[in-house]
Amino acid sequence: MVRKSSFTNAVVGIRKVKPIDLRLLYLYRYMWQWGEQGGPIAYDQSELQRKGTALECAVLNVKKGLSLEPLLCGVVKSDQAPPEGFICMRPNPTRETGKLSLSGVSFPRASKTPTKFQTKECPDGSLVQTFHRCQWGEEDDDDDSGWSPLHLPLFQCRFGPAVHYSLLCDGKYDCQDRSDETNCHKPQFAPLQTSSFICRKFQAVPVLQRCDGIPDCFDESDEEFCESCTHHRVLCQDVGCIPMHYANYFQQCASNALTTESVSPATPPRRVHLDGTGMSSLVTGDCGEGFFHCQGGHCIPTFLLNNGEQDCPRGEDEGITMDNVTCPGYYRCHGSGNCVDSDRLCDNIYHCPNKDDEMFCHMTCPRDQGCRCEGWAYTCSGMIDPLENLHVRYLDLSHASNVTLEKLHYMEYLAFLNLSSCGLGNVTLFNMPQLRVLDLSFNLLTGLFSLSLRHFSALEFLDLSDNSFVTTIGSDFALQLAIGQLRNLRTLLMTNVGLEVIDDKAFSPLSSLKHLDLRTNPLQRYVEGSLFGLTSLEELHTDESKLCCHYFHPTVLRCYAPSDELSSCSDLLAQDFFRAFLWVLSCQAIVGNIGVLVYRVVIATHNSASAFVVLVKNLCLSDLLMGIYMMVIGVADVQFRGEYVAQENGWKSSVTCTVAGFLSFVSSEVSAFVVCLITLDRVLVICFPFHSHLHLSHFVTVILCCGAWVLGCVLAAVPLLAGLEFYGQNGICVPLPITRQQFSGQRYAFAVFIVLNFVLFLAIGVGQAVIYSAVRNSSKAAGNQMRERDMALARRLLVVVLTDFCCWFPIGLLGLLAARGAPVPGVVNVWAAIFVLPLNSALNPFLYTLNSVLRKRRARRMEKRTKKTLGRLRTEIATWQPASVHELVRICVSSRVVDREMLQTLLGVKNAATVEGQHGEDVGQGRDENDSSIDNGNHTNLSHP
Repeated sequence: MVRKSSFTNAVVGIRKVKPIDLRLLYLYRYMWQWGEQGGPIAYDQSELQRKGTALECAVLNVKKGLSLEPLLCGVVKSDQAPPEGFICMRPNPTRETGKLSLSGVSFPRASKTPTKFQTKECPDGSLVQTFHRCQWGEEDDDDDSGWSPLHLPLFQCRFGPAVHYSLLCDGKYDCQDRSDETNCHKPQFAPLQTSSFICRKFQAVPVLQRCDGIPDCFDESDEEFCESCTHHRVLCQDVGCIPMHYANYFQQCASNALTTESVSPATPPRRVHLDGTGMSSLVTGDCGEGFFHCQGGHCIPTFLLNNGEQDCPRGEDEGITMDNVTCPGYYRCHGSGNCVDSDRLCDNIYHCPNKDDEMFCHMTCPRDQGCRCEGWAYTCSGMIDPLENLHVRYLDLSHASNVTLEKLHYMEYLAFLNLSSCGLGNVTLFNMPQLRVLDLSFNLLTGLFSLSLRHFSALEFLDLSDNSFVTTIGSDFALQLAIGQLRNLRTLLMTNVGLEVIDDKAFSPLSSLKHLDLRTNPLQRYVEGSLFGLTSLEELHTDESKLCCHYFHPTVLRCYAPSDELSSCSDLLAQDFFRAFLWVLSCQAIVGNIGVLVYRVVIATHNSASAFVVLVKNLCLSDLLMGIYMMVIGVADVQFRGEYVAQENGWKSSVTCTVAGFLSFVSSEVSAFVVCLITLDRVLVICFPFHSHLHLSHFVTVILCCGAWVLGCVLAAVPLLAGLEFYGQNGICVPLPITRQQFSGQRYAFAVFIVLNFVLFLAIGVGQAVIYSAVRNSSKAAGNQMRERDMALARRLLVVVLTDFCCWFPIGLLGLLAARGAPVPGVVNVWAAIFVLPLNSALNPFLYTLNSVLRKRRARRMEKRTKKTLGRLRTEIATWQPASVHELVRICVSSRVVDREMLQTLLGVKNAATVEGQHGEDVGQGRDENDSSIDNGNHTNLSHP
């Protein structure tokens, strides 16, 4: 720097004048500089420079007490001498070229470990506050779940890394986007107003530190407009509060602007000492722990290293990358990385630019309430006194007992409040304008009247989950949101709150909402405008896949919902495969069962009064209803093609859907009852062939069928009589209890479809086993022909049981799994409704009637061939001798090769010897009768196991 030799009043060295980092004003408030022989000099800083104005050139006005004046320097050229009494400061190229530069600095481990507040050790051995990230050297293993042993959640900046809640509204920017200092407000209530001084940027400092000569506010507003000073400070005009022994340095406070003592030469080694008020001095002594050695023998405190200001005479303390500075055992300043030894922590002097070396030095944690503390973040198991903890930013009272809310509004800096699982039946909170996060989940709220939030303009996250307090979101809910002033709310969690209905414009006051979670709610009705007003919504979580359709909200970027395998936004049946299979089964069920009814009523009239025929007719009629049901669903799919989501609510609540579901229910249950009656009828006929009084008569059969129809209709009508929206649970109008999704009348559906039908299936299975056993026992003495017929009978019984099993077992198993809470994919509901439910209705005409018709046609063809063979045999036997004929009869009867009827046909006479085979032939006749109708117990719809 240019130094005028004409200034002989003292040895003066002045370094380059430049803007000073505003965070360092507390250290360089009055600027100390190195003289040519190492002596410091203090002088007043110009008002422009204190406000951050760059001074490329300035003059030191000796006449006015060494005050800096930036105006005259512009008229002084470089080759001219400044006016008398002035010194012009310009960069000196010769001095700059001699500046030293170090690649790195490594201090030995400090002998003392800071214990005045909670710290953690970083990988390089340095120490930081427990809630600060280790920024220097290797990154630590902390993640966004918390940087401390408590693993507290962090405040999520809108851009950049998250920060601790203790750093919110503290007057400095910790988030890259400065969002930690937005929505900060001046306290409104007396406790904070009387105990603290509120800086311009809403930082709160103890009121006793106002006008003490040390700027505690980052904007120094606590040292402005002082009328008097504290802590034995002297008030100087245009300067502020300074220590009494510095008063003579300023013309405003004394007659002499600068004393000779302050600029006396000093020879090394000397240690620089800063008093924290902006003044400095040199202390004789060797450099020890906590100091950095400058070239020439002087030492500066370690916290001045690489702070942006040249503190060593040759500048070697600057230009060092902080990653190359290691100071094990020292405290690393947050943000800057300066190293502070333990003796300078909590000494009422700020050594860190962010003042964190003096934070939480005298804080007491309310451990009597089971609290664990990290700065202004408390996690407590009991209620704390808000008036004694006014500066807390984070308060977790989850699972706490005896929580009271009356005085919480006095904690005006509170940004995070967790009241989860506190057993709160009513929540009334007001005037908390800086609260960002509020968790009220798992409480006992029972209605909108039990929740009152007022003046929460900064609230960004609200969790109301697991409170069964709202079934309908409508105008009342919107009014609550408006009263709460939740215009900045960005995340709303309402899982498992009992929500059933979302009315038009229910969320309209939440124009800033970005994330909405409505999962685990029995949502039944929502309209086109349900999400109206959510103009910023980006992410939606719901169990209703239809809410993800653009029809309800065209601007949602991400929507998470279980996929609806049955329906889509445009069609009732989402896939063409489902659609084709539904039409095939419905046509087959309708045509097949109508064909059977025509055959039984019009063609096969010879035994129309038998119990079996009556039962088969009723079975066909019930299966026909299932075909009609499927036809109705298919027609609805065609009708709503391309616009289903707009018509879904109308379709589910329509009479047509209710009637279709009613027909399906009746068809399933009546069919199950009739199959049981068919099985009972066959058991009585086959097991007791000679006890006709035990057989079902025509009249009894009609009565039983009527009872089955009445019982089926009553079971289907019970949900309607109870006022349940039972059949409108899905687009196919059949509420099957085979998934974990809750719906109205689920227990009733489980009792009928799973429990009752399981009992019916067991009855059918047992009956089929009894039939087979009886036929098997009656043919033990029969020959090969009888055994072949038994095998054929066994195969037909196996088909009956297997079809029943295939229809019942999947439904019963899935229903039991769902009842136990096991995850059941939603696609099984589609397969059950479209493939399993109508399967028996389509197969029964073949199993009970058409199969018998085909078998009789084969029997008639066999009879024709037999008659031709018998004619040839009769002609040949007519030429035999009587003795040979009688011998043939004896052999046939004894070996049971042919029955009595065949012998009579062959011989034209009735031989008494054939009577011996009477009993076995009657059994055979009973088997023939069973063969003609053994397709008896084969009907178990999906809905009847």
